[in-house]
Amino acid sequence: METRLLKYYLKVAQVGNITQAAHQLHVTQPTLSRQLTKLENEVGVKLLNRTNHQLSLTEAGIIFERRAQQILGLLSDTKREITASAPNLTGLIKVGCVESKLSVKVAEWLNGFQQRYPQVQFELYGADGDDLKEKLDTNRLDFAFLIEPIEAAKYNYLTLPYYENWGVFVNKNHPLASKKQVKITDLADQKIIMTRRNIVKAEINSWLASFQELTPKIFMNLPNNTNLLILNHGYCAIGIEGILTVSPHPDLCFLPISPPHHSGHVLAWRKNFPLTPLTEKFLAYVKDSLN
Repeated sequence: METRLLKYYLKVAQVGNITQAAHQLHVTQPTLSRQLTKLENEVGVKLLNRTNHQLSLTEAGIIFERRAQQILGLLSDTKREITASAPNLTGLIKVGCVESKLSVKVAEWLNGFQQRYPQVQFELYGADGDDLKEKLDTNRLDFAFLIEPIEAAKYNYLTLPYYENWGVFVNKNHPLASKKQVKITDLADQKIIMTRRNIVKAEINSWLASFQELTPKIFMNLPNNTNLLILNHGYCAIGIEGILTVSPHPDLCFLPISPPHHSGHVLAWRKNFPLTPLTEKFLAYVKDSLN
């Protein structure tokens, strides 16, 4: 099967109209229609439902769309790895990062590496740990900067000497804002926002007595959208102090939790998948900067 057919199919799936897709692909509409028919004949199933000027993907077409993206992504990664073996270091490194104090350091590393190797590009993806690990597992990230805890058995990782304080975010006018630190009992009657990640919830439960007595109202992956609930509707969010480093706001107040608790960071990558010369070079760069 020609990769050109996959690219044609993905464009049609994206646009939802053969005429518009043909225009964007710089081919005629009859040519594109013939190519799509050829593709369906090769696959052996119907991929598209055609009705007048509209089309939709069949159930098989939805599966094929996802696989076509993976096939073309794998081809792109292969070319990237081969290119990265050349004497002049080039290529793309796909990096994921949680929102924390570490974000400042990651920005320094990416900038410093590009200063040394100007032809190298980065794809930077921000998300919570569950999302980042899923993308590591499916080869859509080369590295992920994560906050502990993580499933150490699944990944190779480098422990990083950067730590986060856990606490509660409230509006500066919230009744709790006058406190220097917050006990779990102070949150009993509050509208609580907390992470959706089960591994982190279990970790919090292990060091906060009476944590199970709380009933969170909202579970989040990233904190930015929940800021409006904190600022305008009296919610309290359990999180790490570094959120204010990434998204500072003059009306947000961080109160450390008592007893205090801290979490570290790691740089993780997949086990049983050899690093390319390019990703090896970046990992060595991070290690050198720590030394």
